[in-house]
Amino acid sequence: MLDRTASGHDIRYKKFDIYSKSYAKKKGVPRNEVDMELTSKMLSNAKVKRANIEDIQIAITQKKEKLKSYNHNYGDTLPKREFFGNLLKDAKLIAKEVLIKSQSEMDSEEKAKLLEYVDSFTVAN
Repeated sequence: MLDRTASGHDIRYKKFDIYSKSYAKKKGVPRNEVDMELTSKMLSNAKVKRANIEDIQIAITQKKEKLKSYNHNYGDTLPKREFFGNLLKDAKLIAKEVLIKSQSEMDSEEKAKLLEYVDSFTVAN
């Protein structure tokens, strides 16, 4: 999620809408270099609250940063740039990263089987 957002892509892997002229000038970047980081506080506040083979929960914990992320995600008081949510592609990437880090004792064949299993995940209705 963080890498995708920093590369300027929303939850559906589409480029974010460009910054307004005034905001780009304030930030000191071209209008099309949208990375959702002015102070880095909002994105750096995303924390893994729970992770296991069945479930992962990521949350933005500080109230001010949570409000900022909500407003970006829904376009409430800030331009809508949906970056946070539940998308299968992100879930698979997160699951792979967690599993690889936690399964350092597995041999390569066992790891390959586990990653194949993660790739088979589907979205529940």
